[in-house]
Amino acid sequence: MDQPAARPARTAPQPAGRHVLHYLADLPVARVAEELDAQPGTVRVWLSRGRDRLGVLLDEDKEPRHA
Repeated sequence: MDQPAARPARTAPQPAGRHVLHYLADLPVARVAEELDAQPGTVRVWLSRGRDRLGVLLDEDKEPRHA
């Protein structure tokens, strides 16, 4: 029988968790990146896309900028 692949020790939180770290815990992008083992540019993209999605949810007439 095949064994399941080992899970990484650290897994990134759900998208909302990324925003909690930055906006509610007031961590800078560099610290969020460190906590999530990601590049700062990646975190900035996640945050930008999250803001876009939130904007679409709050304003029915708004189109998302990212695909």
